[in-house]
Amino acid sequence: MCKDGRLYDRAIMNVSSWGTTAPEYAHLQSNANSPPQSAAPTVAPAPASTNVYKNGDVIAIKDDATEDTYWLADVTRVKGNGLELAYYGTPTNNLKTARFRPIYVTKANELTFTNKQSTSRWRGHMSAHGLPGCVVARNLKLTQRGELTTQSFQVVNTLVNTLSHATVDKPKK
Repeated sequence: MCKDGRLYDRAIMNVSSWGTTAPEYAHLQSNANSPPQSAAPTVAPAPASTNVYKNGDVIAIKDDATEDTYWLADVTRVKGNGLELAYYGTPTNNLKTARFRPIYVTKANELTFTNKQSTSRWRGHMSAHGLPGCVVARNLKLTQRGELTTQSFQVVNTLVNTLSHATVDKPKK
């Protein structure tokens, strides 16, 4: 009882110790605002959520779930309702030797590999509800030359029987 004659009831709940987390609870400690940790390339089904993506991720994505070709794209922005993407292309049909380069679009709406003042990076948007049917591979990595890393190639190569990567014709001179 306090000096003023009132009676207070106190309860302490959900208190964790100061310092490191006990090992049995370590898997529960994650910051909801932090981006997901870098993971190995995968063809596991994508969730209808943007929380497994971060800026700079390279993904293989179809324009529509019924398509049989996919594009490689950089995730340039993660929003709650979807992903903003910037696409890569290659003129090569052989995935093993393909060098993926950024695709640009001209004012005449033609695709090109040349970045000029009159072109802009070819971009797109994928809504979160479309991600499960359209994202066919995640956490891919490209080398400095634009080739898939060995691990990414092995993962994407498993799609060969059902899907093929999109190719872009070399621009005419």
